Amino acid sequence: MAGGDDLQRITGIGPSLERRLKQPGITTFQQIASWSEIDIERISKELGPFSHRIRRDRWIEQARQVGSLEGEPAA
Repeated sequence: MAGGDDLQRITGIGPSLERRLKQPGITTFQQIASWSEIDIERISKELGPFSHRIRRDRWIEQARQVGSLEGEPAA
């Protein structure tokens, strides 16, 4: 897919959050699947009032699952 993956396939990521994630270059499930605690803290600051969704909606686990369904290597 040109421009990365459809991040809206992850529960809790809508059009607005997808744009916020893509601004700093987060464009693939594999990137999200490989986030460390440090990455989560850094990205949470960029998401402002939506930062709780990373953990609440289990984005990392979802990204691993969706990525594996699409044949991406597991993080």
